[in-house]
Formats: sequence, C-alpha cells, structure tokens
Amino acid sequence: MFTIKLLPSYFLELQKRLGLMPNSISPLERLSQVFAGAAPEEDSQASLPVAEDDLRAAMVALCQPTQRVHIRIGGNFAVPEQYLLARAATGPALAGVEVAADGQLVLQAFASGEELIEWLIDVINPQGLMHAAPCRIPRQMTHSQLVHALHLIDMYRRCYYQSMLDYTVAGEPEFGEVQFAGTMGEALTSVDYRWVLPSARIMAPTSLPLSMETQIPWLVANNLIQPATDAAGAGLWTFAEDGEQLGLEFMTGWLAAAGVEVGVLDGQFKRCDGSVLVLSTVRSMHTFAISGRGAEYQAAGDEGLRQSLQNTLAQGPSSRVVAAPAAGRDQPPAQRFCSQCGAKIQPGDKFCCSCGRPVVTLVS
Repeated sequence: MFTIKLLPSYFLELQKRLGLMPNSISPLERLSQVFAGAAPEEDSQASLPVAEDDLRAAMVALCQPTQRVHIRIGGNFAVPEQYLLARAATGPALAGVEVAADGQLVLQAFASGEELIEWLIDVINPQGLMHAAPCRIPRQMTHSQLVHALHLIDMYRRCYYQSMLDYTVAGEPEFGEVQFAGTMGEALTSVDYRWVLPSARIMAPTSLPLSMETQIPWLVANNLIQPATDAAGAGLWTFAEDGEQLGLEFMTGWLAAAGVEVGVLDGQFKRCDGSVLVLSTVRSMHTFAISGRGAEYQAAGDEGLRQSLQNTLAQGPSSRVVAAPAAGRDQPPAQRFCSQCGAKIQPGDKFCCSCGRPVVTLVS
C-alpha cells in the first residue's frame, strides 16, 4: 500500500508516458474539472518514493479498470469518508485518486484485494475489540425487511431517549405503528450519521429500497417485537427478547458503518455485482451481503468480516467483461433496465440491484 501526492500536470504526464486513456468506468471521469487547463508537464516529482512497477500498476488500474470498488465509511464515531478505487483485469492492484485541499491529487494504491481488506478492518476495528455475537436477525431477508430491522434498532434508542426527555423511567419501551412509520420516513432522508438507518442509507445508498411495504408481521414472527397495550387499551408494540438485546447492543456500543460496493464493466455498461454493509459495535460486526435478491446477514468478528469482504471483492473483473458479438452472429436479447433508476437488470434478478425496485415493475 502507498499514498502519494501529485500535481495534476505531472499526473497527466505519467498518463501520457504510459499511453493510457481512461475508459468508461475510470474514476478519473470525476476529475475532469481538475484536469481542465492542465497540460502534461514533468517537474520535480519525477523522483517519487514508489517503485516504478507499483506506480505503473496503479495508473493502469485507474485508467483501464474493469472493476470499481466504492467504499463509504461513517457512523456514530466516524466522520463520513468515501473512497472510489479501481482494478484492472491485468493485475490485482487497486487504486484511487482524490483531490486534496491544496489542489494536488492524492493517489492511494493497494497491492491486492487482501491488502485493502486488512486496511478496511483496521479502519473499522482499530482496537480489535469485536467478536462474533449471536445472530438476532434472520440470516436471509428482503431489502424491505433489512430496512425495517435497522430502523427497529434506532427505535429502541429513540424510545429510551424520549423517556429521558420526558423525565420518566423508560420501563418497557413502547411504540405505535404510526410512530414507527413516521420516524422511518424521517430516517430515510436524514443525514444524522449517529443513527443506524441513515448511516446505512449513506453507506450503501444504491442497495437499500426507496419504499417499503409494512413488515410488522415479519418483525413479530422473528422475535424482534411483540404486541402490547397502553393504559387506555390501545394497541402498541414493545421489543421482544432478540429486538431488546439488539437495541441494547447498539444503544451502548454503536461505532461505525462501512459500505463496500463492487461494480464491473459489462460490455458498454457498468453493473453492480453486489455490496456488503458492515455495522459495528463494541461487541460484534454485523455484516449484510446485499444483492438483487435481498440481504444475507451474520454477526461476526474480524474473520467473518474478512470472509464477507473477500466474497464481495471476488467478483472477477476479467471474467465479467462481455465481448461484442461477432458480425453475422445472432444478437443477444435486448437489455432490461429499471424503470425507476435506469440501472441494468441481469437475467434472474428479482429486484433492481441499484434501487431495490421489484423486477415485476421493470421495463425492457
């Protein structure tokens, strides 16, 4: 791994020297304004503290990637940060470039996916405190169920905070369906990273749905909430054993969120091949491997997180590139795209990989 700073003019000189032109998914597209008016120019940076081969591998990854890895980190204790890395089919190196406050470019490179994973784990869990905890959410769930489960974690904290504001003893925290739905609507548009659902939306915004059907029966069936009544006999909900333990864990030890999303070049289109969302507490790392079909959940320590990240990054870039059909051959079926966000739909997908909309509502 290395991180160096370059002037835009010298970056262009490196690109020219290596004969590299950015392709359609190169992260350099975001820097067009930075490069505007800059010309390739050699300067005192000709001697960099990086081996020539490592620098070349990073530049190839940036200019000619077949895979992009978007990483978002934030949460209760971390200032939100974003990293957009790229990897070429010709090697394992991943590289990203950002603009520093002084106008120079910050080039960050990892020799392999494994090196990136170790860096991520160190960022999310610098003290190595987390261990596997009991799974209190079903291992398989839809996008809508995921949103409801994450909001339930916030509801537990919300109920206790409200009791403190009202100067009352919390006792058994209770809430109604109207309160649950209303606060969920607020959470989905909030940028307050201290709450779990807003952090999840920010860390993996293209993987969580924009609208949800009611999932109260699912929460009840999975021991997360249970019926209750207030003094007037009105129907309410309170937390069942698993919901209470999950709420307590996040209320007392909520640390960070991290989202890792992988996209690949498929012909002329960029496709999301899945993502993993990590929510960490002082007890465990809660990982959600998100795909077009929903989410697969586990509560894990470092090893479990390492495996989830390996599975996500294992979407091989070179094997995913689709060559143009040869002349005279039958053309492939027309591509399908989401009617809500325009993302490409893969055969067999039941949900849009980008926004979560059901495939039954999609158009070709």
